[in-house]
Amino acid sequence: MAVQETASQLSMALKVQEYPTLKVPYETLNKRFRAAQKNIDRETSHVTMVVAELEKTLSSFPVVDSVVSLLDGVVEKLSALKRKRLPLWCVLYTVGRILKH
Repeated sequence: MAVQETASQLSMALKVQEYPTLKVPYETLNKRFRAAQKNIDRETSHVTMVVAELEKTLSSFPVVDSVVSLLDGVVEKLSALKRKRLPLWCVLYTVGRILKH
């Protein structure tokens, strides 16, 4: 009987110790994921605005220089989106590896 109580207490003690160690990494990963997702959403809206401006300019008879500068802006925004997408991929990869093991 005493051995069974000791085993039960040990099991409960291990569960109590495991919970905070699992909770903190999950919260950290979730926070990083949300921050990265916000950055991606922000950059996506920037790309959408620049493309809309380019389409508006192309609907009239634009000057070549203005089209070139708008296209440069689109390329710049897409590069920023690509650069900010990498941290989100790293978070997802880390979560996947943690869940796999």
